[in-house]
Amino acid sequence: MLDRYRHETDPNHPANPFPGRSVTRLTPEQREAHRVFFDSNGDLRRARDGSLYDTQSGTSAWGGGRAIFVMDGNGNIYASNHHAPGQFHHSSLAGGHPVASAGELSVRNGRVEFATAASGHYQPQPAQMANLAGEFARNGVRPPIWDFRGPVPGGRPLFA
Repeated sequence: MLDRYRHETDPNHPANPFPGRSVTRLTPEQREAHRVFFDSNGDLRRARDGSLYDTQSGTSAWGGGRAIFVMDGNGNIYASNHHAPGQFHHSSLAGGHPVASAGELSVRNGRVEFATAASGHYQPQPAQMANLAGEFARNGVRPPIWDFRGPVPGGRPLFA
């Protein structure tokens, strides 16, 4: 996570990038409610109930129909269809800890359509997105992974 977000949980700290606001950081128990996993068919499911994950109703700062996600060093993916600037960010899902990858996911009925490196808090580089590509490959899925801009004019595919 970029150092400039270190004080985002203190609404009164002069270095808080969201003055007067406090960004939520999830506890390990709260994070578990956001964990998703790949089943044997390559479908993405919610760990809490096994239902297919879907981002069609999701909203992020960069587009509708997407979820924000982080992946820890063990390959666990945590995702949220809710992204609220100054309140709930990638750092919320990670509890403020380092991540192996971060960005956005577009998922329709469990099938990952694409991922992006869109995370202002972590600003993942291609090496971090390669971690995600590796996790996808381990689970038999190969959706395109885009740079920060995503699949729009000027966006660049990092892994296809």
